[in-house]
Amino acid sequence: PDTRFSDFADVLADNGHPRPHGLDSVARVGERRAGVFAFPGRGCAGSLEDLLVPLASARFPKLTAHAGRYVSDWVAIDAAEPRADFKELRQPSGPKKAQLSAMGALLKPAKPLTASLEDQRWLPDNLRECPQLQPLIAFLAELLDVTGEQQSAGAAHSCG
Repeated sequence: PDTRFSDFADVLADNGHPRPHGLDSVARVGERRAGVFAFPGRGCAGSLEDLLVPLASARFPKLTAHAGRYVSDWVAIDAAEPRADFKELRQPSGPKKAQLSAMGALLKPAKPLTASLEDQRWLPDNLRECPQLQPLIAFLAELLDVTGEQQSAGAAHSCG
């Protein structure tokens, strides 16, 4: 992460933007702001999947549970008799990626997961209700210099 941050910070600086001092921090020079955010947030290990699975669980609880069991069954089968075809499933975020892909395949057959994320509204209307999103929301509020009232949105479903 430090090397990637440095690369991104260098690109920002090389293009005339303020250079942030660390991940998830915002640098300011006059009215200009710049920053680099890494999911799931400052000091937390994880990936985008660590954010999406709880959001999916709030929006599609039964589907998330069934997809999780489906993937767990295949993880167990692969553990008993490892196969080259399941190499990516054995990666740290492999099971979560597989779970999300299985859900997307059911919600939007033959379409990429991104189509389902957009069309089925995986994200709640009120993002501030989701604890997993708070680091990102705080970062964006600082980056965009947004006040609390401007951050508010109506709630259709929450992250529970």
